[in-house]
Amino acid sequence: EAQLELPKNPTGYNADKIDIEKILVYYGETSVSVPLVLSNEVDYSTHGYTPSDVESFKAIPNISILSGPTGTGPGLWFNQSYAPLTKKEVRQAFAYIIDREENAQVAMGDAGKGIEYEAGFTDLQVESWLDPEIIAELNPYKKDLAKAEELLTSAGFVKGSDGKWLTDTGEPFAVELSVPSDFADWLGSAENAAQQLKAFGIDATVRGYQSSERATMQKEGKYQILVDLSIYYNPPHPQTSFNYYLNTPRNAPEATDNLLGMNFPWKETVDGEEVYIPDLLMEASTGFDFEAQKPAIANLAKLVNEELPVLAMFERYATDVVNQDTRITGWRDFSDPIYKNNQADLYIAI
Repeated sequence: EAQLELPKNPTGYNADKIDIEKILVYYGETSVSVPLVLSNEVDYSTHGYTPSDVESFKAIPNISILSGPTGTGPGLWFNQSYAPLTKKEVRQAFAYIIDREENAQVAMGDAGKGIEYEAGFTDLQVESWLDPEIIAELNPYKKDLAKAEELLTSAGFVKGSDGKWLTDTGEPFAVELSVPSDFADWLGSAENAAQQLKAFGIDATVRGYQSSERATMQKEGKYQILVDLSIYYNPPHPQTSFNYYLNTPRNAPEATDNLLGMNFPWKETVDGEEVYIPDLLMEASTGFDFEAQKPAIANLAKLVNEELPVLAMFERYATDVVNQDTRITGWRDFSDPIYKNNQADLYIAI
């Protein structure tokens, strides 16, 4: 749609030491960038390419794919304003129905890793922030269709003779998944989740919208299930993920302007004690004593794991395109430890 050209300022700071004469930034999402990559017009890209895209790129001799954890990944946000999803048993049933490894493979191939712990933040840091006894308490929600049936039945749902589920009010159980259609990996995740739900007897459809409307969609809560970030580790701290989907403006259950977002209640119970989510979020990120933050992080992890306001699907590993020699040379070898950082520390700048 557009591009931005940045010519070097010959009188700028360190101009005599900078070899790059011009930087061209293309505006557009994944599908827009694919032909530019294939025609050697792009030197570096951080898009979430599909498995077929990656295979096409690998066939080009001067293009390499840089893979590492991104600290991000999609999941299902359950809108508590939609009655069937207010029941914890229903949200837990979804977790048992959807095979997250399959979902990751369909969406990202080897660049997707199904979430294991459902702790509310990246699996890669769970053991660093949660004590072993806390981790042992977390439900991994491995695929178990019998368990899903048991949960829905306990919530008053009934499976009809046609194999389709009815809600506790006798209505056909139908859900709509809203997803940015220009995010290729998230769209693949949504379509696969819908397929798995339909195979189980839940009428699931996918509604695509433009990613430019994400902020509005999140805030206004005009969705039943939203496919959006469930893993967010930039800055690298568990509170970043929790705060993203549990706090305003994406979740504002006490808002007075009806912009409720996900509308997941802030007053909850953990281990028999009442907690207030904004207080936990504050405690989880106050000061520099990590040990002092861990109790709040543990409570948030147990809360998200039990109540599942958001069901994390997978963590995305980078499919960063690196064009080694068309215009740019001097890339560090991919074995360099700098690449263990995620995309927030932009590799090309380093």
